[in-house]
Amino acid sequence: MITSSDSTVVLSPEVLPATKESQSSAAQSGWRGLSLCIALTIMVVGSAYPFFFTLPGAPADKPVHHGYVMVLLWAMCAGLVHGVGFVPRWAPWRWLFSGWACLFALGLAAFLRTQAWMIA
Repeated sequence: MITSSDSTVVLSPEVLPATKESQSSAAQSGWRGLSLCIALTIMVVGSAYPFFFTLPGAPADKPVHHGYVMVLLWAMCAGLVHGVGFVPRWAPWRWLFSGWACLFALGLAAFLRTQAWMIA
């Protein structure tokens, strides 16, 4: 902080040496952005076109593959939590809502969707 003669306060940024924490947070900002984009895409597509959650050619009594929807919503939740920068304290929650969990759930959802297409 720098003060001038007319008693106004001018804030100046302090120059800090780069630490591992600041470097890792800068590297994770793109990763968090990817997680947030994945989550927002799932949210918007699911809201705009809810038939995305149903299976093509499925019988009327079972149009939804609940395992597929569950892992897709897990990917959305993990992407939102990780994307906004929240880090849970409890280790199982931290893994469940990490960026890796988001990608894993998204891959598992894609796998279940392709398997459901083969079965249907």
